[in-house]
This record gives sequence, structure tokens and C-alpha cells, in this order.
Amino acid sequence: MEWKSFVIRDENGTELELIQHEEMIMPAKYLQMEPEKKLKLIREYKYKKDDILLCSYPKTGTHWISNLVYFLTTPGHVESMTTVPPMLMDMIPLDKWDAVEKSHVINSHLRVNRVPREHLEQDGKVIIITRDPRDTMVSLKYHFQKHDLVNRANFSWNFFFDQWLEGSVPFGSFFDYYNTWETAMKENKNLNALIVHFESLKTDGLKELRRIQKFLQVNNTDERLQQILERCSITKMKSDIDTGKLGAALVDKDGKSFIYRKGDIGEWKTHFTVAQSERFDQVFEEKFKNSIFKK
Repeated sequence: MEWKSFVIRDENGTELELIQHEEMIMPAKYLQMEPEKKLKLIREYKYKKDDILLCSYPKTGTHWISNLVYFLTTPGHVESMTTVPPMLMDMIPLDKWDAVEKSHVINSHLRVNRVPREHLEQDGKVIIITRDPRDTMVSLKYHFQKHDLVNRANFSWNFFFDQWLEGSVPFGSFFDYYNTWETAMKENKNLNALIVHFESLKTDGLKELRRIQKFLQVNNTDERLQQILERCSITKMKSDIDTGKLGAALVDKDGKSFIYRKGDIGEWKTHFTVAQSERFDQVFEEKFKNSIFKK
């Protein structure tokens, strides 16, 4: 597997080395994770009955929705259950791969051509998570500032805005990610996929959980659904980590977890200039005009 290397650098000298193979763009440190072996493991992952594959672009609500699905499909008293670390196949170390094998809820930020082939062929359930790309951009900016994989790159906002729109960031273009999924869904009418919008869960969680559980063919009472929503709030998920109930996989230089931040809707409004908003709208219409993922 051949990777091309390139560097992005803002006006203040903050830089990050990236690598690219075909459509994949990753931090250079990804090479330490033996990507050829990992991508082969992911693509050839054996489907297990009742596996659920969650697919998403980074910072669209993956951890939150992964926990909601886990609680929906796991019986027990909600308040006594602990939230779980999502099994992100792309990033989990190879020596911990057995944890992926044991999980029935698996996650990936990879495009459709790289996710488990057998899962798609066996009519496995796929939930595609999406979010307002503007809030996604802002959230990823802050995520990078604390993530060692990208050397905690604290890029200037203007620079990051441009790079994100161009898709020159780890995992590439938001728009291309979802457009490839839309193409796959149109070409394969039997693809067993459900689209879940972050904003819909935030504004009408009970209704969305009913829709998700119908797709998953599980049955929880409205009372339990409401308990799940409350148990999987950002505050309580953060608390599980802060109190040591759940180990933190992602920590900053001070050892503090940064998996969850705000999870708000509309934070982009405090970051975008008028000119940036106009430019974003132009790119959005060009890339996403008739998208089924458009909210």
C-alpha cells in the first residue's frame, strides 16, 4: 500500500503531516497502526448475526449514538448500566482487536468501499450518522487541538475553515464521504441502511429512538427510551469517565478526556464570518444540492 505524504501549514507555522492513499487522507502517525493490516481486517471482517454497523464522518455524534444503540439493544436496568467506549474499527490498536470481535455495535469513519464487505452483503444493519457540516467542522477543529494523533494541531480558524472545505484534513471531505454512501444506496436498493441526523435526536429524541429501534427490530417502552436518552446525555456520559466507571481512550496532554465536548446545535454561528458563511453555502449547494443527507 503506497501512501503519499504532504504537509498543511497555517500562517502561524502550525503544521501537520498527512498521508494519502487513493481517497484516504490520514495523519502521518496512522502509519504506526499498520494500516494495511488494519484495512484488510476491516474489509474482511466476518459478519455476525445482529451486528450493527455505525458509519459516520468524524464529530457527527458517533460516540453518543453508539451508546444509544448499545442501550437500545442491551436489556437491563438503564440507570445501573454504564456507557461504553465505541468500537471504532479504524483506530483501535491491532492488539486490542478482540474487543471489536466481541462487540455487536461497531463503528467506522471509512467510506463505503472500505467497511466490512460481508456485513453489507449479508443484509447487515447499517446506521449512517450525519450532522450539520458547519457544526461538524467546528467540533473537529477543537478535537484536533487535543488529539495526539494530529500532534494537537491548533490551526488558526481561517486556515482550518479553508482546509476542511477542501477536504484536506484527516478522513477527507465531509461531502465526498456522504456522497459515496448515497451512490452506494442508489446502486444497491437492498442496502439495509438507516440515516440518523444528529439534530433530530437533539430536538426530538424520543421520536428518533422509536424510529431507530423499529429499524433494529427491538422493542423498548417509551419509558425506557426516555431513560436511555437521559442516561446517555453528554453530562452523564462525561461523568462515567470522570468518575472512573469508564476508561478514557482519548485524553489531552493533562490526562483529561476530550471525547465529549458540548454537542450543541448551531455553535458554528459564533465562528463563521459573513464571508465564510456565504462561501460555505456556495460549496454546500455545489456538493450537496440534492443530497439525501441534506437536512
